[in-house]
Amino acid sequence: MRGQAFVVFRDVSSATIAKRQLDGFMFYGKQMTVNYAKNKSDAIAKLDGSIFEQLEQRKKKLLNKKVAAERMQLDQADADSSEELDAQAIHSPAQQTGPAAEEQESDSAEELEQDEGTSSTRRKLSLEQPNEPAQATKKLKTGLSDQIQTTSSDGVEHEPIPTYTLFMQNLPESVSNEMISALFEQYPGFKEVRRVPGNPHLAFVDYDTVHQASHARDVLNHFKISSTISLDITFAKF
Repeated sequence: MRGQAFVVFRDVSSATIAKRQLDGFMFYGKQMTVNYAKNKSDAIAKLDGSIFEQLEQRKKKLLNKKVAAERMQLDQADADSSEELDAQAIHSPAQQTGPAAEEQESDSAEELEQDEGTSSTRRKLSLEQPNEPAQATKKLKTGLSDQIQTTSSDGVEHEPIPTYTLFMQNLPESVSNEMISALFEQYPGFKEVRRVPGNPHLAFVDYDTVHQASHARDVLNHFKISSTISLDITFAKF
């Protein structure tokens, strides 16, 4: 948007004062036109906690566009397939009989036997290979009790040793990975958000270094994502 810019104020009254004083102001030989933006900025949305609602709305719009595009592709593919079948029906030769037909049937039988042999080999290999994703998920779930338990045997709570991975629990199911990323990617070193399979209330956030993870935790711990819910951020234990 060449020639345009957005300026964010903390409250509406400050923005109104600036608008009244600068609307029509001559700037580098041109008269400025100052108006209110149609939508709330992300900076203000993060302050008042409405950023999650905005991100959810954007996510729904993108999803609707994606579904509509996929539906158009499927309809086009069906139309192309129908035209191809019609063309094949028109140009297909008459049914063969005699030795040529017997030879064609023999070739088809051999191809079918080869396909069955290949399928059998694939099934055998799949049974022999370990289910690595399932084992990884089981290992992750097994370690969750260590992450959630923060009280030692003497009944005293101890702060976990700082690591480059942050751990959150008691997250609402409505909070998506995109919403969490929008908060944590503001700080240097952010890598990714990982949710726990089968438990949407838990999440891990990875940073490049321990120092970067500590800085993000210091800023966002107890950050209010709604009027009644605050983030509970600790360091993951390994």
